[in-house]
Amino acid sequence: MALVITLALVIIVSDFNLRARTAFDRSRRAVRLVESRGLLKKIESGLPALKPAELMALSREPREFPVDDFTVRLEVEPLETRLNVNRLNDLIVGGPVQELFGALLKREQFEHRALPCALDWVDADDEPRASGAERLDYLGEDISPRNGPFETVDELSFVRGFRDVSAFDRIRPLLTSYGSGKIYVPAASDEMLDLFEDAYGLVARNKLEDMRRYPGVTFQLPTGSIPAAALQSIQSILTDLPTAWRAIVIFNGAHLYVRREYVIEREAESGAAMVRRVA
Repeated sequence: MALVITLALVIIVSDFNLRARTAFDRSRRAVRLVESRGLLKKIESGLPALKPAELMALSREPREFPVDDFTVRLEVEPLETRLNVNRLNDLIVGGPVQELFGALLKREQFEHRALPCALDWVDADDEPRASGAERLDYLGEDISPRNGPFETVDELSFVRGFRDVSAFDRIRPLLTSYGSGKIYVPAASDEMLDLFEDAYGLVARNKLEDMRRYPGVTFQLPTGSIPAAALQSIQSILTDLPTAWRAIVIFNGAHLYVRREYVIEREAESGAAMVRRVA
C-alpha cells in the first residue's frame, strides 16, 4: 500500500513539473515573439510620452487594441492613493505620512516598535531611536538597515516589527515605494479614508468622502472643527494630480501571454517622466 502511494505521488509531482516546464517554455517563447516584433520597445518608449490627463483617462478605462493575431491591453493605476514608505522622513509630508502609517499599524495591531524600526531602516545614521533597531540589532542576519529608501514595499517585511507574514499581507495593498507621498483622494480606497478617520477624526473623513464623490472639491472645514495642526497635516498631504503611476501591459493571444509592469514617475516641476520596469 505504501509503495502504491509513493508511486502515485511520484507521478503527480512529475506531471506537475512537466506542466510547469511547459508553461515556462511557452511563456519564454511568447516573450521572444513579442520582443522580435519590437513591440515591447515601442510601448516602453511610448509610456513616458503619456500626459497626466491621458494617464488619468486610462486609469478609469483600460485600453485594448489588436496587434496582428493577439491583443494588447494597457492598464494604469495612480500610485498616490497609497502611503509611500520612502516618505516617512520627508521634510514636507513626513509628518502626516507617519501619522497615517501609525494609524494603519495600530489598526492591524502591529507591535509598538514597528514604526520606529521602519524609520531607522530609512534614515541615514546608525543610531537607533527609542524602540527602534539599527545595524547592531540585525547582527547574525543576512540583512541590515539600508540607511536609504526602500527599493520595494516587500523589503519592509525584513524590518523588525513587520515579520508577521499574514499581518504584512494585510497592510501591503495600502503601501507603495514610489511617488511624492501625497494622496490623490478621488481614486483612494475606503481603507485609505479609514486611516484618515483614525488619524484625524470622522469630520475629516466625511469631507474626504465628498472630495472622492465630487472630484474638484477642495478640503475646507469650518474653523475649530478639527485641530489646526491636523488641518495643516491633511492639507499638506493631499494632491490634485498624481505624479506616479503603475502601468501594466498585457499581450494576449491563442498561445501567447506576456505581462509587463512599469512605474511611471513624472517630476511635478519639469514634467519629465521616468519609466522603470518593476515586474
